[in-house]
Amino acid sequence: MRRLLLLLVLFSLLRVEAYSQRISLTLNDYPPYMGTHIPYQGILSRLVKEAFALEGVDITLVEVPNNRSIAGPMAGLYDGTFGWAYTPERAEKLLYSDALLTFHMVFFQRKERVINWQTMEDLIPYNIGITKGNFVSNDFSRLQQEGKLQVDEGPDDPSGMRKLLLQRIDLFPMEKEAGQYLLASLFQPGQQRQIVANSHTIWEVPVHLLIYRGHPQAAELISRFNRGLAKLKQSGQYERLILDTRAAILKAASLSAP
Repeated sequence: MRRLLLLLVLFSLLRVEAYSQRISLTLNDYPPYMGTHIPYQGILSRLVKEAFALEGVDITLVEVPNNRSIAGPMAGLYDGTFGWAYTPERAEKLLYSDALLTFHMVFFQRKERVINWQTMEDLIPYNIGITKGNFVSNDFSRLQQEGKLQVDEGPDDPSGMRKLLLQRIDLFPMEKEAGQYLLASLFQPGQQRQIVANSHTIWEVPVHLLIYRGHPQAAELISRFNRGLAKLKQSGQYERLILDTRAAILKAASLSAP
C-alpha cells in the first residue's frame, strides 16, 4: 500500500511539473503595447502573461532591440516573441497564435495641414518621414524603390515626430495608439495639439504570439496560449485588462511628460 501511495504521489508531481512551464519571450520597446519602463510592461505583455498563466505557463521577458526581438526567436535563441504580424518568412520558423490585437497604421500630420489621400500615389508631392527598418506598406516600399516618393529616413519614432513639428516633413507613419502615446509622453501639450492622426488608415493587421518551431513543445504552447486567451475573452477579463492597462500607462505618461 505504501508503495502504491508513493507511486501516486510521484505521478501527481510529474503531472504538475509537466503542466507548469517557464519560457522566454523577447520584449522590445513599443509603448503602450510593450516596454520595460511602463506599467505592466505594456498592454500586449499583460495579455500574454495572463493568458499563459491560466494554462500554467510562466514567462520570462527578455528586453532586446527591435530587430533582435524577431530575429532571436527565429534563430532559436529565445522560445518566442509577441506583437508581430504574419509573414511567410516568419511562419517558416515560428508558429502563430490566434490574434492578440489589431494594429492600425496611420500617417500623423500637422493639424494645420490636413492631407487627404486614397492611394500611395497621392502622396508623391509630399515629404514623408519613416523610421529606419520600419515597414509602411507594400505600395509604399514599391514607390520608394522606384524613387517616386520623397522619403526622409530617421533613427527612431521620436525623431520623426520632431521633424513633423518642425515642418521638415509633411507625414509620419506610425501605429495609431503608439503614436498617440509617444506624443503624450515626450511632447509638451501645445506641441501635442499641433499633431493629429490622418483619418485614412494605411492598413489594419492582427498581431500574434509566436513560438519557435524548434521548441519541443511548440504546438502545445500555442494551444495552451490560445485556450488561455479564449478564457480571457469569454470571461470579459480581456477587455478589462486592456482598458485598465491603457489607463495606467497613459497616467504614467502624463506624469512624466515634459
